[in-house]
Amino acid sequence: MTPLHSAAVNGRLEVMRASLLDALPESVMVETERREAALHIAVVYNQMSEAEELINAKDSGGNTVLHLATSRKQFQAKSLFSSSSY
Repeated sequence: MTPLHSAAVNGRLEVMRASLLDALPESVMVETERREAALHIAVVYNQMSEAEELINAKDSGGNTVLHLATSRKQFQAKSLFSSSSY
């Protein structure tokens, strides 16, 4: 697991936001050996505010994953993120 995964397990939103999502936003896509991204880990460990933070995280241009999926016509990702309860 990466530090982002560990922060997701422990509900360390401030660590996720300040240290990892801002500095290295692509770390959201890194998976464990069991193919779990940080979002999976946050949900498994009942860290829903962290899961919401991951979904709504913005890159340096202010785009969320939904914005990026829409702009790149990645309809499967767009459908997944827009149907979430966040």
